[in-house]
This record gives sequence, C-alpha cells and structure tokens, in this order.
Amino acid sequence: MCRCIFLARNITRSAEQIDLRLRTATTTLWRMRTFTAVVERDPQTKLFVGYVPGFSGAHSQGATLAELRENLREVISMLLEDGEPELEAEFVGTEAIQV
Repeated sequence: MCRCIFLARNITRSAEQIDLRLRTATTTLWRMRTFTAVVERDPQTKLFVGYVPGFSGAHSQGATLAELRENLREVISMLLEDGEPELEAEFVGTEAIQV
C-alpha cells in the first residue's frame, strides 16, 4: 500500500513538472520575435558584420555567420529587456540596379 502511494506521488510530481515545462515553453514561444538583419563582410577584417535597420544598438560581428547570428541574438535580447523598441526605420528589401 505504501509503495502505491509513493508511486502515485511521484507520478503527480512528474506530471506537474511536465506541465510547468510546457507552460514555460509556450510562454517562451509566444515571446519570440523575428527581426531582419543586414549582413555584410568587412573586406579588411574578413568579419561578418550585421545590424537590424532602424533598431538603435542592434549590431554585432562574428568570424562566421553562425557566430554573428548568435551575437545578434544576444544583443537584441539584451536590448529587448529595456522594453519594446521603437524602430526608427523598417527593412523593406533589396533592389538590383542595372546601370
């Protein structure tokens, strides 16, 4: 009898932990935002440089695109801790100009 109660308590705790993890994951997904970054390669340093147009302070660099992506993610996350940004400009796209 005691063993059944022990197992039932463990199952209940496990279910509560799973529920908490799901609620946390759902909250995290709900908060995710997408920003468009412009990426260039510096010809002198060979580093990838990226920035989010109109988002003051949202710029970084990295030796690889993956490193740049992670650095930008970190910078943007820190900037968002200060609240919702008021973008000074909006990225529209690129145009090929033939001359």
